Amino acid sequence: GRDDPSNVSVLNGTAHDCNGLDYCPADGYYYACYKYNNKLYKMDLNGNIVGTVATLDTKLTDGAWNPINNTMYAVSGKKLCTVNLSTGDLTTLVTSEKVFYGIACNADGQLYATMSDGNLYTVNATNGELTLVGATGYYPGYAQSLQFDKLTGNLYWCYSDDYYDHFMQVDPTTGAATMLQANTGQTTGLSFPLSLVKFSDTEKFTMPASDATVNYDIVRDMKIAVNAVMPANIRLQEK
Repeated sequence: GRDDPSNVSVLNGTAHDCNGLDYCPADGYYYACYKYNNKLYKMDLNGNIVGTVATLDTKLTDGAWNPINNTMYAVSGKKLCTVNLSTGDLTTLVTSEKVFYGIACNADGQLYATMSDGNLYTVNATNGELTLVGATGYYPGYAQSLQFDKLTGNLYWCYSDDYYDHFMQVDPTTGAATMLQANTGQTTGLSFPLSLVKFSDTEKFTMPASDATVNYDIVRDMKIAVNAVMPANIRLQEK
């Protein structure tokens, strides 16, 4: 849980041998790529396949939903691409000299990647340009998953190499990785329930002595900026 991230458990498991991308709050589905035939699946939150988007020409190994530009990013070997979740079309942003192993996006739309050289990088969401953050202290291998908890801003890494599978927390300012749980088994899809809460752009509330139209600006996925003229006897309070 968020209070104790070292306490890791599988909430929804699937036997579909998929590399998880990320949850898409725009449609309420989790997306994953099947390891053996490159089918892009959409799943419900119990791990059940509810549809096939397309058969891709490459295997995607990790993904990240960007809440600022509403775009799914994914990595495949040395390539970073965007994914059209309706058609499965891939648009390559950059082909690196190094292999991408993990891709994650924070609440501000900043992408981060773990690479084959053992470093953490920030990634330009428009052109894929990489900027070194620092060494993680670990050298990844095989499919794995990097993911932000957008509520806390913490960056987590389901890490794998030739010998070990660990659950890590990564400092996005230095790149340093700290082990939270050892020998967890290979995990190829990590996501957080923050994105499960969705708000429409505009809601109308009827209040005592007045009507107020409250415009929700979606900030950091679940945090809300409220712009409204409120009657003096009415106040909004977060539960």
